[in-house]
Amino acid sequence: MRLSVIIPAYNSADTIDVQLEALSRQRWDDAWEVIVADNGSTDRTGDVVKRFRREIPDLRVIDASDTRGAGHARNRGAQEASGEALLFCDADDEVADGWLEAM
Repeated sequence: MRLSVIIPAYNSADTIDVQLEALSRQRWDDAWEVIVADNGSTDRTGDVVKRFRREIPDLRVIDASDTRGAGHARNRGAQEASGEALLFCDADDEVADGWLEAM
């Protein structure tokens, strides 16, 4: 089953690296992707995310800046997702090892 992990982000440059590092350690036998739904960040959020493309091959940033709010960013991420199942986490979180498999 293909999974999509969706992260709403707004000015998350100082925290999103911890989350992406945690996601880079996840293991899943099938394909999975990470979508960062940028809600109009004006800091370096996009640059920080780009640094993880090597560790998370199917990582992308989408523009979710047309309406403010984490809910809207999550919905935009869901619209762009290709997974059969959607998982949501936040840019200022840190998922535990084994989180992806447990979900």
